Amino acid sequence: MDVYGYGSQVITVRPPLLYKGQVNYKDVPALLARYETFLFLPIEAEPYNRATVEAYAAGCELVVNRNVGPLWWIENDPKSMEDAHNLMWRAIEGAIAGIRSPERPGGRTPAAAPARTGAGGR
Repeated sequence: MDVYGYGSQVITVRPPLLYKGQVNYKDVPALLARYETFLFLPIEAEPYNRATVEAYAAGCELVVNRNVGPLWWIENDPKSMEDAHNLMWRAIEGAIAGIRSPERPGGRTPAAAPARTGAGGR
């Protein structure tokens, strides 16, 4: 069983596990496509584990526990995951429009938060 990544847990990897090192993000889809099964059993809640979603998108069978946040979406509404990023931005834009709306109770528009700079964004 191959293990990828980094962190303090890497030093505890023993057979039958085989530590393969870190992976550049751009190489993750091709790497996952080589595997049939993705195993992830966190001991604490992982509200949104991106690796699980990427493995699912690559066609891997998922072996996970109930601490994996994306599991509900994968089991109940997998089609929505294809457009999740667009749904998120529409929800944010709708929330902002609602905040700025003149029909807002109290008739005041709150001040906008300062713009962020740097990585991230849309």
